[in-house]
Amino acid sequence: MAEHSFTSVEYTQDIGQYPGKNDDYGSPNSEIQWVSKVIDNTHIQVDLPPGMQINLKLGLKRLVNVPSYQDPWKTD
Repeated sequence: MAEHSFTSVEYTQDIGQYPGKNDDYGSPNSEIQWVSKVIDNTHIQVDLPPGMQINLKLGLKRLVNVPSYQDPWKTD
């Protein structure tokens, strides 16, 4: 359904040095930062590699578009 519109996204990003140097005994602590982006779209795509995690905060305007069953991956 595309009657809603995403307005913004905040997500966590690991900026640490994992897994660290080859001669380190243990891996360093993760360093997480929040990243903010302005978006204006009815769909979003999140690509998350295996074994990873993310936190999302999504801004949303409700009921601003005509309802539709169009799939997000269709381009026509």
